[in-house]
Amino acid sequence: MSTLSTFTPFPKLPIELQREIWKVAIEGAEQRLITFPRKEGKILGVLHACQLSRSMAKDYKLVNYREHGKSREWPIRINFKVDVVFFLEDMPCGVASIQMASLFNAIEKLAVSRLSHLSLFLINRGLEYKRQWLRRFRVWFPKVEEFTLIVNASGEQHGEYGDLIQSDDLPTINCFGKLGTDIERIQKKQDSVNSVPLKFNVMEFRKTVGSK
Repeated sequence: MSTLSTFTPFPKLPIELQREIWKVAIEGAEQRLITFPRKEGKILGVLHACQLSRSMAKDYKLVNYREHGKSREWPIRINFKVDVVFFLEDMPCGVASIQMASLFNAIEKLAVSRLSHLSLFLINRGLEYKRQWLRRFRVWFPKVEEFTLIVNASGEQHGEYGDLIQSDDLPTINCFGKLGTDIERIQKKQDSVNSVPLKFNVMEFRKTVGSK
């Protein structure tokens, strides 16, 4: 039995029915890992199928990203309530962060590949340091609700969100768990940073066949 890959009568359907179909397709779109600097990733069909589908995907905001030192911009649409923005390199520092200020202000799900990216390698310094760190973090990322460390990420090893699994790196899990507990205590005491609760998570890419 052959499987149909196209539905040719679709354009002949009433526009109201087409809208409902696109609405269901958009609501069921999978979560993506949007990697910066730019890496190849999945392109959602609903964003490229037709003008009607794009007009229905209102939650996918257009972001124009220009890599540092390059003149050409990279346009991408991100659903900040669904997609995870992943900084594979140390993006929040230097000129690149100034260029990406509007992106930082919109991110709700953030992932990084190293603790040093956001000065988290000093988290054992106590509550006062964590309080200061949280203030700085909220200046950069006022809307982030979920913060993930991907422990085995590298320039050669990256992938889609569906490639991620919960990590079994116990020291890092314990470290992030302690950080999350302390941050929760701080947020409860400080109304100025209590608007967006921050959840911490540790994940890793699935081991591929033949990897060491």
